[in-house]
Amino acid sequence: MIHAISLILTSIVKDNIDNSRLLLQSFGVFIRDIFFLWKSLFDTVSGYGFLGIIAPIGGFIGWAWGLLQLGSRDQKGG
Repeated sequence: MIHAISLILTSIVKDNIDNSRLLLQSFGVFIRDIFFLWKSLFDTVSGYGFLGIIAPIGGFIGWAWGLLQLGSRDQKGG
């Protein structure tokens, strides 16, 4: 749920601010984070529980928010 909200908020910010390389990177990080979370949950449910250890990759979302903030500040001029 948080990933969906993050993608929506990133899209809103991107529409209101000129394109920024950091905004695009943050969007990409959100997408990768969703993939890793889905993959780790699938592995855990399907019997490959030892692969569930990749779930903490959710730290990517923190980096994405950081890039989002830097990108929006970059467009505002500092």
